[in-house]
Amino acid sequence: YMAVAYAKDEIDSVLDTTIVFASSSDEGVSFGTSTIAASLDQNNQGHIAGIALNNHTAGLNTVHVAYTSGVNTPGPVNLIYASSTDNGGSFVATTVDTGLEGAYGPMAFGTNGEASLAIDDFGRPGISYHKISAITAGVPDCPPACVMSASVMYGLQNTSTLAWATSTVDNFSANLTLPGSDVNTAMDFYSEDAPLVAYLPYDGTYVAKLG
Repeated sequence: YMAVAYAKDEIDSVLDTTIVFASSSDEGVSFGTSTIAASLDQNNQGHIAGIALNNHTAGLNTVHVAYTSGVNTPGPVNLIYASSTDNGGSFVATTVDTGLEGAYGPMAFGTNGEASLAIDDFGRPGISYHKISAITAGVPDCPPACVMSASVMYGLQNTSTLAWATSTVDNFSANLTLPGSDVNTAMDFYSEDAPLVAYLPYDGTYVAKLG
């Protein structure tokens, strides 16, 4: 069983993005597709943040997908999690966090490499991601020159209530013109439910923190 999620840009009367799930049960010879979310704003907001699979039993897989969604500039970018228990036939979506870019829209945040999704031994999804809380200088010419406050965040879903609990892994305040200004994150669970979050902060130093 193979699966992939991707963002498909639609060029029609309105530029928008569709989040698509594709899976194959014949080693990639053929794929079936389904829509996770449609008509998302194309301005840096319909992006895949992560995909994971678990519960490979009875021919069914639980599919976990994270992506961004929001409104046009200026406006917040939201981190969305969607799951499917029927091999991607249908998805249920919940919001992990909102306002990933403060009030400045999608000019500095992109989830390519910045968010990471993993599943613990109890089947609960966890995610690490980058969130901008404020841009304090350089506006409206930011980027390429701006000073901002940001955080690496961690979220875990309660699979009974579907609510997300989020916490701060680390905080930063830096000039976005520095090399390596993107905060790339990666996470996994090193025991049943203990998260390990690794990330690359603005100064280029690799950091890992245990939950």
